[in-house]
Amino acid sequence: MDTTFHSGGNSTVNVHDVQQIQVSANSAVMNSGELIYWQSLVFLGREGLELGKVTVFLEDPAAALPIGDQPPYWGNELAGNTDLDGASPF
Repeated sequence: MDTTFHSGGNSTVNVHDVQQIQVSANSAVMNSGELIYWQSLVFLGREGLELGKVTVFLEDPAAALPIGDQPPYWGNELAGNTDLDGASPF
């Protein structure tokens, strides 16, 4: 099933029996020179069976879900002083 949702409307997708989620982040330069960003989430069930895939095209790469370990300051505005105790900000 290939479904495309466009901006301007609310969409809900439910995926049941998910055992694992694989996340990837990508970018590419279009022929026009514009840089585009997208992120894919693959939902896996038992024995690695792919249940579904969602690809989101991002207006700004800062909107991406974090992948892997993130430093404790990730997601914080660091222009001023911060009180970081080493704990994750999530």
